[in-house]
Amino acid sequence: MTFKKFGVLPGKPSELIKLALKDLTKAEKAKNVGILMEDWYFRSAFEEKCYVCLAGSVMRGTMKIKPTPESEGSFAVSPMEYPEEELALTALNLFRLGLVAGGLHTLGIPLNENNWISDVNVRPYGGKGIDFRKDMNKVVKLLESKGF
Repeated sequence: MTFKKFGVLPGKPSELIKLALKDLTKAEKAKNVGILMEDWYFRSAFEEKCYVCLAGSVMRGTMKIKPTPESEGSFAVSPMEYPEEELALTALNLFRLGLVAGGLHTLGIPLNENNWISDVNVRPYGGKGIDFRKDMNKVVKLLESKGF
């Protein structure tokens, strides 16, 4: 199966998640970045810190987006501002929730009875994200087992 590339992001779901996990690791190590899965990519007005989710870590890392507010206050980055990558970023959000079939559909990958993948349990990020990362790696293995 040939996978569509989304701007600078890979279209193969397992590769996309691996890339996101690498960018997440870099964000976790950065002094001025916090992990907050409820927002895409957000700069706080009250502190010199940005917050990212899984897809937001890709915006910050691979896509090299830097939030710079035009005026004082908070600044948020949305995938809708990046049409080439929007579907891949949206799929990452679905994958992090365990909605694997939805993520594949978002990427334009058709499912049938021969390659069907059910949704899986992905534990919330919480703490240092150890359980979340384990679950996301299980999603990668599942996707790879189906050629995705």
